[in-house]
Amino acid sequence: MNVNFNRKTQGVYRVHVNTRLNLRAQPSTDSTVLASLKNGAVVIVTGYVAGDFYSCIYISGDALFSGFVSKKYIKKEVELL
Repeated sequence: MNVNFNRKTQGVYRVHVNTRLNLRAQPSTDSTVLASLKNGAVVIVTGYVAGDFYSCIYISGDALFSGFVSKKYIKKEVELL
């Protein structure tokens, strides 16, 4: 798996779903779910993988998760400098 760290992709994104968005260990819908994100949750996108997934970081309380989410359900709020 090759993650592309394109600066145009990187940024702070907000989750837009009716139910929940799964943060997965690998860029696949068959991969282990690390966290389940509510509508409005914020993730930091670090890159993308060919297909429909972004690599990202999600912080919940004092826990930090690093994984992959479908790019169809998140929208960029802020670009990283």
